[in-house]
Amino acid sequence: MQATASAATVPLGALAGLIPSSDGERDHFALMRAAGDALRGRGRVVLAVDDAHLLDPASAAVVLGLALDGSVFVLATIRDGEPPPDAVASLWKDAGVARVPVGTLTDADAAAFAESLAGGPLEQRASAWIVATSGGNALYVRELVLGAVASGALRATGGVWLLDGRAPISDTLTELVGSRLAGLD
Repeated sequence: MQATASAATVPLGALAGLIPSSDGERDHFALMRAAGDALRGRGRVVLAVDDAHLLDPASAAVVLGLALDGSVFVLATIRDGEPPPDAVASLWKDAGVARVPVGTLTDADAAAFAESLAGGPLEQRASAWIVATSGGNALYVRELVLGAVASGALRATGGVWLLDGRAPISDTLTELVGSRLAGLD
C-alpha cells in the first residue's frame, strides 16, 4: 500500500481498496474492522506500507492491529526525520516489528542497482554519473536511470548501456527534489 499526504486527509484512505462497498454507511469502527478482515485468514500476508509516516490515524491503527494479532507481516518505510503516527511507532515498540535504518547506498551498491534497473551492465561513464548525481539515494538512482532511458540518453548498445551526452533530469526527479526542499527555510 502507498501512503500519501492526500490519502491521509481521509480516514482509512490508504486502506480504501480493502473495504468492501456497501449500500449504507457504516461507522468508523466497522470500516476499520472490514479493512482488517479483508486481510485476515488469507494465510501469511506481507503488508508493505510505503511512506508509513503519511498514514492517517485510522489506517495506522488497522495496520498495528493486524501486526499485533499476527495476521500480517509488516514491512513499512518511514522517511528519516518524519514523525510517524503513534500507531506506526507502536509497530516497533509494541508489535515486535524490527526497525532497520537504511542509509545511503555505497557507490558499488548504487552502480549495481542502476544496472539492475537498466537490465544490463553500464559503461563506466554512465555508472559514475549515476553514482555521483544520486549521492547514494536509492530513489534518485531509480529516477536517474528511468529518466535517462526514457529520454534516450542512456541506451543499450552491444549489451552495454551507454550514456550519450548529458541526460536530462526527469520531471519526476525534479518534483521529488522540489517537494523535499519546499519545507526548508
